[in-house]
Amino acid sequence: MDINDFRITLTFTIDEMNMIFDFLERLPYREVNGLVEELKRQIDPQLLPPENMTNSNDLNNTETDHPL
Repeated sequence: MDINDFRITLTFTIDEMNMIFDFLERLPYREVNGLVEELKRQIDPQLLPPENMTNSNDLNNTETDHPL
């Protein structure tokens, strides 16, 4: 099995992810584009509020970390 077949899971706050994107932004586009796209692919679904949520009062900490 190739080392690149293994996956790891990391957990960051939104502020920490913004810092990571800021760091990546400083590198040449051709070097980081694939990584940035993969990060966005994994992050975007996690930032969507639950479908049945209509306002921030519907949010409880056990459902999601979404910052509404």
